[in-house]
Amino acid sequence: MEATGERLILNAGFTTEAEAEHLERYRYACRFAAGATVVDVACGSGYGSKMLADAGAVSVLGMDVSAEAVAHAAAQYPAPNLTFQVGDAQDLKAVPSDSVDLVVSFETIEHLPDVDRYLDEMRRILKPGGQYVVSTPDVRLSTVLYPLVSRPSNPYHVREYAARDFRAMLEKRFEIVEFAGQNYVKNFWVFWPWQVLVRGVCRLLRPIEKRRLISKVYFVGTGFAVEAQSRHPRSVARFWVVRCRKPGGA
Repeated sequence: MEATGERLILNAGFTTEAEAEHLERYRYACRFAAGATVVDVACGSGYGSKMLADAGAVSVLGMDVSAEAVAHAAAQYPAPNLTFQVGDAQDLKAVPSDSVDLVVSFETIEHLPDVDRYLDEMRRILKPGGQYVVSTPDVRLSTVLYPLVSRPSNPYHVREYAARDFRAMLEKRFEIVEFAGQNYVKNFWVFWPWQVLVRGVCRLLRPIEKRRLISKVYFVGTGFAVEAQSRHPRSVARFWVVRCRKPGGA
């Protein structure tokens, strides 16, 4: 399977930063996988589903709309408690209602035309009290000129969200357990003219100098770790990682 700009394949030429971001999100989700029945929605190439299986899940079902991705995942990551299946995140008809302890769905919601249907499915398949771990980029950092343009900069994305909108959308169906993020940026740098300046300067620098500038000036310094928003109240995360719970249960 060929790597694409939106489907990470480990050791397939992606930058170290891109791999680190993806892996840290799954490491965060793995904290809640032990003893759980898990569905990894939009599992891509399957490495994250395997991490969840290795973290002690009773079973993991990795689902992706791409048959090619599912075939790759099944071939690369065999495990007795792990299966892969083709499935649409907006219509998980193969998964019974109230049957899953943990749903993981990273970098999915911004790709979908029918977000309400997708969120209804996430809630439907979870048991009462079950957890849903979801991530998405913040529009203020992923689409630099977002106040002036009608679509995300990323051609694969349908819609992107700021933190307030993302939280409000999730709270309509779930209880927020932890609102966290990766790669926090000081509010000062979120103003789009400053971002244009920093990114323009970065284009003129060598890779090592670029990373040094970004780490010292742009990001708060948390690296790729998933950390609660409450620890960085005057910052915006490049990616929001939110742990929710379906109402009900013990």
